[in-house]
Amino acid sequence: MGLRSTAVLVSVCLALIFAFGCGGSDEDSSGSQSSQSSEASGEATNASSENSAKAAFVEQATTACEAHVEGVQTNGTRIFREHGEAGEEKLFRTLLVNKVIVPEFKGEAEDLEALQPPPGDEDEIAKLVAAIDHIVRQVETNPFAEGGYPYKEAERLSSEYGIPKCGSPDGKNK
Repeated sequence: MGLRSTAVLVSVCLALIFAFGCGGSDEDSSGSQSSQSSEASGEATNASSENSAKAAFVEQATTACEAHVEGVQTNGTRIFREHGEAGEEKLFRTLLVNKVIVPEFKGEAEDLEALQPPPGDEDEIAKLVAAIDHIVRQVETNPFAEGGYPYKEAERLSSEYGIPKCGSPDGKNK
């Protein structure tokens, strides 16, 4: 298990400890205080359940996106070694788009769509998936476009949600 995976696992464990391990006993024979305590307990349980769902989603999404970042880096490096010399730029870009960027980002979008977003976060995840799909459409449409950085919106959305490895070719949001 890598250092990053260990850090994510520790974070999830800490979130679960704080969600379920905090709180004391409020023993009181008063019915109204007991009722209020039950309502507060139910709200806390819902909040901790939502936090647990988000933590689990973030962990699964991070794992999926890390695999795709690794695919982009490994396959991109291989294609560069084979075709990155002067005079082969057009071939290099074509292969990079068709053999690396498009399949990896399509796979990333599919992986995110296959996960169950936490309740209430469906729209945020749909926007992220749409931004990743936009990367694919943009590079498929014009693989030779100069300038621009097609990953910006996906990186912003994934970083805001807490899964910064998603939507990025190198796992480092710019």
